[in-house]
This record gives sequence, C-alpha cells and structure tokens, in this order.
Amino acid sequence: MSTLDATQLASLDTATFDAIRRRIYELAGISLGEGKRLMVEGRLGKRVRQLGLPSYKAYLARLDEAGQEEERTFINALTTNKTDFFREEHHFEYLASAVFPAVLARAERGGPKRLRIWCAASSTGEEPWSLAMTVAESFGVRPGWDVQIVASDIDTDVLERAKRGVYEEDRMSGVSVARRNKHFQQGRGEADGWFRVKDSLRSLVSFRQLNLIGERWDLPDAIDVIFCRNVIIYFDRPTQTRLFARMADRVAPGGYLFAGHSESLLGVTDRFEPIGNTVYRLAGSTNVRPAPSAPAPAKHGHGHGHGHGHGHAQVHPAASPRATPPPPQAPEVSAEAKLPLKRIIVGEVHASAEPVRIATVLGSCVAACLWDPVSGIGGMNHFLLPDGEHGGGGDAARYGIHAMELLINQIMGLGGDRRRLQAKVMGASQLSNLQSNVAVRNATFVREFLRDEGISVVAERLLGDKPLEVHFLPHTGVVLVREVGRQAVTAAETEAARLAKELESEKAPSVTLF
Repeated sequence: MSTLDATQLASLDTATFDAIRRRIYELAGISLGEGKRLMVEGRLGKRVRQLGLPSYKAYLARLDEAGQEEERTFINALTTNKTDFFREEHHFEYLASAVFPAVLARAERGGPKRLRIWCAASSTGEEPWSLAMTVAESFGVRPGWDVQIVASDIDTDVLERAKRGVYEEDRMSGVSVARRNKHFQQGRGEADGWFRVKDSLRSLVSFRQLNLIGERWDLPDAIDVIFCRNVIIYFDRPTQTRLFARMADRVAPGGYLFAGHSESLLGVTDRFEPIGNTVYRLAGSTNVRPAPSAPAPAKHGHGHGHGHGHGHAQVHPAASPRATPPPPQAPEVSAEAKLPLKRIIVGEVHASAEPVRIATVLGSCVAACLWDPVSGIGGMNHFLLPDGEHGGGGDAARYGIHAMELLINQIMGLGGDRRRLQAKVMGASQLSNLQSNVAVRNATFVREFLRDEGISVVAERLLGDKPLEVHFLPHTGVVLVREVGRQAVTAAETEAARLAKELESEKAPSVTLF
C-alpha cells in the first residue's frame, strides 16, 4: 500500500478528534483535553500515512476492523513516555532510608521475608532499573527472601526497549560513574557510547504489558511498594478513584505508594494517607516515618509547618496537606520586604538575576515561578488561559504556551540554564462556575507543559477557592503566598476574568504563607 505525502492527509476535524478522544478513553482510560489536537495529528498522522489512508476518519474505520493489534498501535501512538534515571531522587532515598528498614523490621517480628515492588509505568525502563539499583545497593541479596520488581506499561513498544535495558550515554545523566561501572556494561567499538544493564540487575526485574483500566492485573498480591508516578494526570477523577482503590486492594498492610512530583491524591481517595513529598502509605498504618523534603533552596522563608491566612508558616508541596500546623508566630520584618518590588499583571513576564521581589495577584490565572538554583536566576509570569487566537503581539503572554516560552527565554538570556530549572506554580483558584472551568484548564496546562519540558515542579498551590497574592524572590527561589479577599484582586485580574468569559463563550509547594 502506498504512503501518502503529508499534504494529502485531510486535517483532523472536530467530530473525528472527539471520536479519537472517546476511543483512547475507552481503551486506556486516558483523558485527552481539547488542546491536544495538534499532538494527536502529529503522532497519529504518521500511522495514518503509513497505512495509505486519506483521513483520520478512515483510520478510525480501519481501527474498528483491525482488532487488538491495531488497537495496541493506536494506544502506543497516543501515550507519552518521558522518564529519566533516578527522576525525583528523594523517592529512592526514602526507599533506602525508611521503606527497606520497615520491611526488614516486619520480617524480624515474624512477618514474611518479602519485598515486592510494582513500577506501574515502566516507559523505556529508566525507573524500574533505578529501583533495581536501589534494591541492589541498599537491600542487597538476602537468602530466603522473595524479592521482586514488576515493571508494567500499556505501551508495548517502550516495554520492549525497557526489557533490552540498553541506553545511549545521553540517557545516563542521572547515573553516577560509580553506578555505571557497577551495574552496566559499557559498549566497545561500534557500541561505544552505549550502556547495557548487567544480568545481576536483570534477575530482579520482570516486565509485562498491563492496562491500568483493564479487567485483569497480572501482578503478585501483597505488594510492598507501588511507583505510580506521572500517570494519574492522564485520567479523569472517577478513573483515578477506581485506580487507587484497586491499588489499595493489592498493597500489603503498611504498603507505600509513590506519586509524581505534581500529583496529589487529595480529594481522589482516602485509601492512602500522605506522609509527605508525594509519598503515601496505606490508610490505617502506624509508626510512619515522614518522607524527606525534595531538594530545596538554602533559604526557606519564615517557618517550618503548614499554615493559612496571614501567619508565617512553611507550606510543603501539595502532597502534604494534612501536616499539623505549628503555633502562630509573631510577624517579623524580613530582608525580603526591603527588596525592590516589581509588580506584574496578567500578560506580563519578568525575570531577574538581581535580588528583587516579583509580585502579582491571581484569581483563576496561573503564575509559574522558574528558578535556576546554580546561577540564582529566575522569573515569574502571569497568564490567563493555556492558549488563544488572540495571543499575538503584545498580548502573547496572556496565554500559557507563550508565557512559559517567554519566561524560559528571558531566564536563559540572563544566563540561566533551561536544564536546571525548577518550578513552583500558583493560582488557578476556582472562584465561580466559569472560573472553575478556566482554572482547571490552566492548572492542567501548566502541569503538562512543565512535565513535557522536563522541568521539575517542586511545589504548587493550585485550584483553591480564594485569590492569591504571590511574591517571588528569583535570586533565592523562595515564593511567598497568601490568600486575600476577592476585593484585593486587581483591576487587571478582573479584566482577565472578563476576557476569559468572552473567550469561553466563543468556544460555546516549598512555599511560604505570609
């Protein structure tokens, strides 16, 4: 069958796009937003042209006839697979320092000699092999123990790459030289620059294709640890709730769940309780050691706890919403208050390499605070919606896709390094029915953008019910945030809400409170 040139393929119309969204939801539980049309065209278009079909509609008809093999190809094309070795390294540190000792203590009390870990989104294998290295180094070989790491993924293509365990040098940035020497074979000659996982690690990991919304999970019972990171963002709330209920049923008493850096189970399930820093434990467990905080700037503001309103308190990332607040402290004059103040409104971006305080007030809008901890350069934006037809010229930064690119470019222009950027994201408050819809779109956009760009979200305060005043110190990475009354929302923010309404009708966390 001949292959069509890209210009011969009919564009993806709304009805067919909606049908594709329904199909991927039915098959994989993945909820594609309206803003994903270009992504679908790009990824699925390759397969449509490969089959010599004239349109995406014709491909859907072929999908109905072709059966499971084509369904797998369809799913593989529309799933996102981005991962790194030891991504969110604090999770692996917590495994070694708290989880493994707890498992050993259980065995000493007469419990089973068992360590079972499930990596629920293997992707190309960097995560399960990182888990295997952590087990080999911190748990070791123990006679009589049942040690298993099960790695699964819905995408059969990336699963085959994970099984091979062969990586180019540029994919090994998260693996130290010592670990490379210990756990990998380095290629020679034509294979120079390639690394292959050693058999000593391969014996710890088994790979299998698994659909998280499928009827059957081919997994062992009594799992001690589940890594389900950067997965639930693709599912709607009902699917998330069902998914975590099933996971809770498979976890051993006292078992752990690790979520992604921008994910929270708050309001999704009560089967798991937060320990901190996106680490959860099966509800009802006792003697839980708090998870360590992710790497943070040297300066942290004015306190170490959870708080509200105008009292000084440290707010940890969104996964730690149940921490006990400390006694209120008396306000104190800080050095931050003496810094030059730069206020921005919707559609504005500001980055700086000098000590300064960048401030804004947010309703349903979002501000992303990006910071390079090495150079001490950072900046903040304030955007209205993920995208829009009116994003050209001076209004470009009203829209997320432009605002994020402008901010990153400004930071790089001052000497910051895109590869080192950390993010703290604020806003997306749900102040009314209209703004609730806008807020969810904004929060979803900024999370997905940063994930796709490989920028770690170290803290967030999104989807609350009150406006926020945000101050960012780009030379230290510190964010000061407080809830304010609706009357404090600036005229610019009010105008932003008005514009958001018009555009809608056309279409029919280390953070310190102060």
